[in-house]
Amino acid sequence: MATVTGERTEGNPPGGMKVRVRDKRQQPFFIVYNDLVDCHLARMGMSAYVVYTALCRFGWNDSVLISYTQLARRLGIARSTLWLALSYLERERYITVEREMDGPVHTANTYFIEELPELSTGG
Repeated sequence: MATVTGERTEGNPPGGMKVRVRDKRQQPFFIVYNDLVDCHLARMGMSAYVVYTALCRFGWNDSVLISYTQLARRLGIARSTLWLALSYLERERYITVEREMDGPVHTANTYFIEELPELSTGG
């Protein structure tokens, strides 16, 4: 049973408790699709979700140049987790990647946020 002290609830809330969310933020803001949370989140997992929303945030201002190390640090994840999430997002077509080369040297990647992919129903 949950005990309430002031506005803080300790323990698990009762099963029938409803949650209400109201957004009191002011601009600047960025947007993610409702379907991302409603339909895609469970399939993509938290790491890919966090990376995707960060890409949406940075892409909102047209373009941001940031290193993988800086991005991983900002998100509080390991570089390897970042890399796995980016690979997943590209493979599942949430993003496309333009790889920039200067001769044989890989210089940068540009990530493009795509429309949400269709989910297969399985079966």
